[in-house]
Amino acid sequence: MTLKSVFRIVLISEWIFLALNIYLVATISLPEPLTAWIKKEGTSFDYFQFAIIIMIPLEFAASVGLFFFKEWARWLYLVVIIIENLLPSFTGPWVNPALAQTFGNLSILMTGIVIGLSFFTDVIAKKVEPAA
Repeated sequence: MTLKSVFRIVLISEWIFLALNIYLVATISLPEPLTAWIKKEGTSFDYFQFAIIIMIPLEFAASVGLFFFKEWARWLYLVVIIIENLLPSFTGPWVNPALAQTFGNLSILMTGIVIGLSFFTDVIAKKVEPAA
């Protein structure tokens, strides 16, 4: 199996784990005390709307570019992932079901592997300027 094949498998795995995470967050009910706390406290910033409207489409576009080994895609992907990981710092705490969080953590692990492979291997060829 080539490194490019592994890269594509990891990239697809990331999206599968992310989709499972989103599905499980939407479908698994939390215990009543946690649900009541979430409704009472809320968050200071609606992270999920921002993520769905702006960040997830950008991440998906970068992933498509990465799937086809485009150099610009790794930079877009890196910036989007940094922003996605910084935003929760400003939203306050949130609670997810354990199974959903497990798939979310697996998605984050795959994200790290994608970043590592795209920047520190030759999976994505760097453009070489022609000699003058």
